[in-house]
Order: sequence, then C-alpha cells, then structure tokens
Amino acid sequence: MRTFGSSPKSSPQYATAIGSARGDDGVAALIDVAVMEIRQTTPPDAYETMQRDPTTVYLDVRTPEEFAAGHPVGALNVPVIFFRAGGSSPNPDFVAAVQRLVPPTTPLLVGCQAGGRSQHGAELLVAAGYTAVSNVRGGFGGARDETGRVVTPGWRDAGLPVETGPGGKA
Repeated sequence: MRTFGSSPKSSPQYATAIGSARGDDGVAALIDVAVMEIRQTTPPDAYETMQRDPTTVYLDVRTPEEFAAGHPVGALNVPVIFFRAGGSSPNPDFVAAVQRLVPPTTPLLVGCQAGGRSQHGAELLVAAGYTAVSNVRGGFGGARDETGRVVTPGWRDAGLPVETGPGGKA
C-alpha cells in the first residue's frame, strides 16, 4: 500500500465523488458534486497500515448495532447514516462527533459494511479539512457485485482481528 498523499486522478486507488442533479428544465445533468479524490485501501492493507503507524485510527461508520455485532479491534464508531423504519437519514452530527474524537491530521481509515457509507463519510471528512483519509473498500463484511459475488473480501472474512460489543463508541 502506498502512503497517504496525492496521486493522478486516473489512479484506481482513488475514487472521485460524482453526482447528478436536475436542472431548471427538469433534465438530469451530470455534475461534479465536490470532486474529491478519496484514497482507497483494502482491509488487509488497512490492517498493515495500523500496525505500521499506531497513530492511524479505524473509524467505523456503521450503526451502533452493526458495530456491536463485530468490528475491527480498536475501531471507533461514529455512524454516518441512521436506519429507521421507512428509510434512512444522515447523522447531522457526524463531522462534529469525529472532530471531538480525532484531530484533522490523524490518519483515518474509514470503513462500513461494504464500502459505500464509508466513502460518503470519507468525503464529508475531507470536506471538513481532514487530510489523511482512506476509504476501506470491502469494509467489514465485503463488497459484492450485482450478482452477490464477493469482489473485495471484508475485514472479517480476511481473518483480521475482530471484537464485539459497543467499545470504541463515540
């Protein structure tokens, strides 16, 4: 794994935030939401980074219930989204909660169940001034393609250290 830093936009180790919006005429248009390059890593590389640099923090952005069922040893938990009956809603205190726990220069590995919520969390943190943020593709449970096939094994399936319970909760 390369160290945190910048890289050409064409690098597969970075993901760029792109979104869509409707113009006044009702036509969908592709726009750059914030064009943020977020460093991408895998669970084994994230674990290696944490072993090499003990200042690195694994930030699990899943719900408290998901976190309590199993998470990387030593991880902190700040949910980026809450699931409720009828849908989901963003955590309005996500960035503020992270800011209370870790300074913006702390190397952060942001993970969730598969990598989607953590990508969103990583984008929010970079926009808030965090400088060393990586999204853990595959998260805790693994990333799957549209057929359900695992394309990136998660932390658990990679055999990395796991603990249960609410420890590390913000």
